[in-house]
Amino acid sequence: MKLTKYLGMVLLAGTLTACGDDFLDPKYSGYATSEEIAGAAQDDPQGVLGSQLDGVYATLSFKSATGADGINGHMDRGLCGVMMLSNNTSNDVSLSMGNGDPWHFDKQLDYYAQEYIRAGWGWNLFYTIIKGANDVIPMIDPETATADGKAMLGQALALRGLSYFYLAQFYQDTYATSQNKPCIPLLPTDAEGSIQSRATVQQVYDQIVKDLTTAIDLLDGWKRTSKSQVDKQVAQGILSRVYLVMHKWTDAIDMAQAARAGYSLMNVDEAFNYNYQDVTNSEIMWGVDITTSTSMIYASFQSWMCAQYYGYGGQVGAFQLIDANIYNSIADNDVRKYLYVAPGDTYPCEDWTIPAYGNLKFKAAGAEDFLGDYIYMRSSEMVLAEAEALSRLGRAQDAYTVISELVNNRLLEGEWEYKKAPIEVIQMQRRIELWGEGFSYFDHRRWQMDMDRGYEGTNDHPSAWPIHLQNGFVPWYHYAWRYQLPLREIQENESITEDDQNVIGEEGNQDPVADKITDWSEK
Repeated sequence: MKLTKYLGMVLLAGTLTACGDDFLDPKYSGYATSEEIAGAAQDDPQGVLGSQLDGVYATLSFKSATGADGINGHMDRGLCGVMMLSNNTSNDVSLSMGNGDPWHFDKQLDYYAQEYIRAGWGWNLFYTIIKGANDVIPMIDPETATADGKAMLGQALALRGLSYFYLAQFYQDTYATSQNKPCIPLLPTDAEGSIQSRATVQQVYDQIVKDLTTAIDLLDGWKRTSKSQVDKQVAQGILSRVYLVMHKWTDAIDMAQAARAGYSLMNVDEAFNYNYQDVTNSEIMWGVDITTSTSMIYASFQSWMCAQYYGYGGQVGAFQLIDANIYNSIADNDVRKYLYVAPGDTYPCEDWTIPAYGNLKFKAAGAEDFLGDYIYMRSSEMVLAEAEALSRLGRAQDAYTVISELVNNRLLEGEWEYKKAPIEVIQMQRRIELWGEGFSYFDHRRWQMDMDRGYEGTNDHPSAWPIHLQNGFVPWYHYAWRYQLPLREIQENESITEDDQNVIGEEGNQDPVADKITDWSEK
């Protein structure tokens, strides 16, 4: 039954604490005014604000978005939780347990409504990050700040821009069809002004681009000490993602090229043997090194995604499978095909067996300690972004040249057969390469891709099919793709009323004729 959907909403009050004053260095908080703290931060940004920024990063990677107990509290941890949610609200992942799987309501696109725990998931996580970033931003004057101070400001702005980007995609339709539609509140610092009601999609994306472009300038020349930090190239990678959604193809190309400069691609042996959970890999641009002191054990990405380990997605039996359509699209000489159990086969583990289509991509790391790292950005993603944008501009040959750099590093023998790269090919290559890494829901929405789980030959269990249409098909314009604002926000934000809520039912569907993108040329 759907009773589990309500668990988090009951527990929301009092469970989320903003990462504000709790993280300020004690010697600068307490009796110091904000002006005094800002003044001290100009001379000693790390000493004054370092713990605050660390708290923002900790929220991003480890915080329970809803404070829920039980299984939901093991699903909603930080950005990796959002990534796994994205995997399961798409065509790309099948659930071996069908409606017995904890993700099955997400698989059915039946978790969007205001009273359900998922409606509050992204909202609570990303606005907590925004609150933490806003506690750093006004404390640093970029005109007089030291290099370290500028870097801290740049990181805070990039994390805020990233958070608005995720929120905009969860709570309204894709940018290309929806610039004037109501989106989310914009809550920058007091000096910047705010929009407590639902700002338009255009206003939100204007803020996202402003935050990220400013961050890129501030981070220029700064050398980070860990891949867990956002540096200039990571900020450029995030902005490339944004420009793809906005259909700013030339800008997306420029940012993707700049972001991956100096990063290599894995060769075929690395692509097969790499566990896709190790920040030391040459492709990793941004990720978190998980240690015994930071491991979330069962509430971790490895627990859910590694079928060969003792977590939910392994020994417990909630295997996440690659969709048969994607598997069948992988060439036989492509090493990525062997990251999954072949149809008709099984893969024996210690005391459990991985079924057909089960993923072997996310291999066990750190015996018995759930030490798989959290990976947020790879250089291969930037190759795919560049190729997609080139194809959208009608530059198929250039797109082929770029994407073949990646695909040829995945082939056991020979070279890639395509001599051009139409958008459908690039989309499938993206789904193959980035499977399980958290892009599926967001890509489906910006591509206006229907959910089709009931096609002939599907390996998806009918009990996990979307409930809105019984044949397992949900069109891209259906209201179920778009989350409602959480009920608590409607009740407590005086600037948002029930009339401002995303509507559901047939009246909440888009007009598929009016909104369908027919001109993909650069805007």
